[in-house]
Amino acid sequence: MTGVWTLDSVDSLAAEKLAQELSLSDVTAAVLVRRGYGDARVARRFLAAEMPGHDPSLLGDMDVTVARIRAAIEGGERICVHGDYDVDGICATALAVLFLRELDADVVFHLPSRFEEGYGVSSDTLGRLLGQGVGLVLTVDCGITA
Repeated sequence: MTGVWTLDSVDSLAAEKLAQELSLSDVTAAVLVRRGYGDARVARRFLAAEMPGHDPSLLGDMDVTVARIRAAIEGGERICVHGDYDVDGICATALAVLFLRELDADVVFHLPSRFEEGYGVSSDTLGRLLGQGVGLVLTVDCGITA
């Protein structure tokens, strides 16, 4: 395999200024500038990795969802976190499982094999989970229609 990596041009003055303002390496500052984080305030916020400043209760049916999860935990129902077998799906599944365990939930997880189960949530999987005593399935990174 042969190939040549090429880098987008960078405003070297902006990168140098950002490196000085935030005490960053030249390489880090150049990457930030190339990706649109040339303003020191914006770059600082990006690097701080703060949670976005929006209210999650504004998502549709969030109150219904929270109530259902609480009822499952309080009622001792087994919860399955169903993810997707890619890096963000695995991470989302792990985070949800760890969080639910902190709440003393009876929680399991399922990451489908793309080769055997395809993509998304399948009725076969739901039937198998039901047979394993799962009363609630939470999907993460399975698409909006899951």
